[in-house]
Amino acid sequence: MPKKEEIGESMISTSLNSKNNIDEYWLALKEEYDIATKKQAIEEKKLLTKEIDDFARMWCDAGLDLKETLIERGLKKKN
Repeated sequence: MPKKEEIGESMISTSLNSKNNIDEYWLALKEEYDIATKKQAIEEKKLLTKEIDDFARMWCDAGLDLKETLIERGLKKKN
């Protein structure tokens, strides 16, 4: 039966080896995932911006004022 010191040394060397020998395939997958996640976030942001712009245009077409327009008018009335 191995002594406590031998077990501890074995565990340390195993953990060091596993950190140094990260699978290249896994790294490639992680990089691909990170790129895809970043692209998805950018696409979602573009879609949200487009929806906001479309809603603002529809709001103006209905004859209603935007928040920015109301703020401008409010500031002009005070002055």
